[in-house]
Amino acid sequence: MLNMLNPKGLAWVGLYASDLPAHVDFYQTKVGFLVEQLEAVVSALKARGVEADTEIKSHLGTRWIYYTDPEGNRFELKDLHG
Repeated sequence: MLNMLNPKGLAWVGLYASDLPAHVDFYQTKVGFLVEQLEAVVSALKARGVEADTEIKSHLGTRWIYYTDPEGNRFELKDLHG
């Protein structure tokens, strides 16, 4: 379904943040969403002290991994190299 919409990127993401500076730091300096290869991103995040919630999973040509930010919001990183 998403392929039919031909998305151009994210328009808006809303997150709960009781500690906004910590939240901003997490997303500015530790996490990126556009990934070419998950293994490289997972290694870089781990080096910055960010641990994944899951192992890399795959299905139908897509791979993903889940993380939780400092406020408990869950997000995933994906690549299309499944």
